[in-house]
Amino acid sequence: AASVFLAIQNCAVCITCVAVSLYLLLDLDSPAFKYLIIAFAIIFSVVANLASIGTRISMEKDWLVVICDGDSMLLSKVNANVRTIDLVCNLAAPLLAGQLIFFTSHLATAIIVGVWNLVSAVAEIILLKYIYRSHPALSLEKTSLTESKKTGFKGTWSAWVAFVKHPVRDAGLGLAFLYMTVLGFDSITWGYCLLQGVSESVLGIATAVSAGVGVMGAR
Repeated sequence: AASVFLAIQNCAVCITCVAVSLYLLLDLDSPAFKYLIIAFAIIFSVVANLASIGTRISMEKDWLVVICDGDSMLLSKVNANVRTIDLVCNLAAPLLAGQLIFFTSHLATAIIVGVWNLVSAVAEIILLKYIYRSHPALSLEKTSLTESKKTGFKGTWSAWVAFVKHPVRDAGLGLAFLYMTVLGFDSITWGYCLLQGVSESVLGIATAVSAGVGVMGAR
């Protein structure tokens, strides 16, 4: 599952880069074509983000548990290391992307990001396959999940009912709404800052600083 999610993620990013590159190369003035490319980029960006979440869940909630083989201390240490690697990537990616957009061009950035995803996808899949072969327990069928799948919808409904009746419901919803606005330094915040005249270089540095704080917290 992790390899499939990883392939989907990188393919979606590459397709988005190709679409953006074609739009910039053709330089058409058609509003319909422009909005079509925007919608296309948004859809495949969402697919890439969902696939990224799927990869992370597969690795952190499944693979690491099997690899650590019940050793809670080792699992905690490995989880901390994985989280640190994730945050370092979150630190480096926007920093480099911001500098590329600011000092080169959107077309050059799209091409570089697309090529980088192709190269990194091959390396990541090779490493995943190596880990998979190195730990035979990962290939064992998890029979305990078959019964839970039969009652998946019922279990999901029960979980939602429990959440709605729980005393922390309002606090949880409030925190979620905060992350939809000021706490989530995501595409919406990035776009708003660009409209206010903040350069991509400064935004990349700011995102890297925020990720750096997360790295310190993870360690």
